[in-house]
Amino acid sequence: MSEKEFSEKVLPVSNRLYSVSYRILESKEDSEDAVQEVMIRLWNMRTKLKEYSSIEALGVTMIRNYSIDIIRKRRPGMTEGLRTIDGKSMDVPSPYDILAESETRGIVADILDNMPKDYSDLIRQHDIEGFDYSEIAAERDQNVNSLRVTISRARKMLRDEYRRLGYEKRATKGTA
Repeated sequence: MSEKEFSEKVLPVSNRLYSVSYRILESKEDSEDAVQEVMIRLWNMRTKLKEYSSIEALGVTMIRNYSIDIIRKRRPGMTEGLRTIDGKSMDVPSPYDILAESETRGIVADILDNMPKDYSDLIRQHDIEGFDYSEIAAERDQNVNSLRVTISRARKMLRDEYRRLGYEKRATKGTA
């Protein structure tokens, strides 16, 4: 890939890479550094870029992994670089966060209990118990791709019902 092709095909992706990195790192400087590093890596592998169907997808994967690596490198000290509110570390959930999570788990459990059994079982196996798609497919004697589609539909049903319930609660609060 020539310098001109790189400028036309890869450089325009930098804004997307920055936004992905910023969502992970929450730091303008760190995100800019991450984008620069990934651009250098893409430049160094420019002769192989034609092998990839989407340079943007490759770049997004690289920036995500690089940004996560930056966070992992920060972890040993766990004090530097953490944002705080009123001097309290944000890595400890507040009582409100604990309550909200507990309430959300209860709502999700109720929705799962009222969903079609196949859908709720799949969500429990994959998303809650952590079984791999291939394990569930083998157990059910089902194609992995069709299983993915079914789990996606089950998640959508769960998400739609959760949103519906959420909107009902907000509307009820406004009228009381």
